[in-house]
Amino acid sequence: MARYEIRVCMNRRMAGTKPCCASRGAEAVFRELEQHIDHLRLQDEVTVRRSGCLDLCEEGPAVCIVDRGTGAAPALLRGIRSWFPANRAFRVRVRPQDAAGMLTELGFNPSKE
Repeated sequence: MARYEIRVCMNRRMAGTKPCCASRGAEAVFRELEQHIDHLRLQDEVTVRRSGCLDLCEEGPAVCIVDRGTGAAPALLRGIRSWFPANRAFRVRVRPQDAAGMLTELGFNPSKE
């Protein structure tokens, strides 16, 4: 089991209602993370999964980073909601180009060939 699990919210709401992660590019974020993880051969360290609603629709696309090890990397703890366990960190308004930065904060170097 990978130490880190990145959950990308794929929640979709009916047209004309409030915003949702799916309509704001969550699939592109998921694909970019998947590509970086594959390129760096991090499948044993990091898993990316599609997730249901993370209750951050107004600020999506949202991701939840779960550390299954000893605790979340300090850089990931910024913005964590206090009612969630300490091993989870949330990111909002995530863009595909943020994928490399998230992996860097987990201690991996996405620019490495």
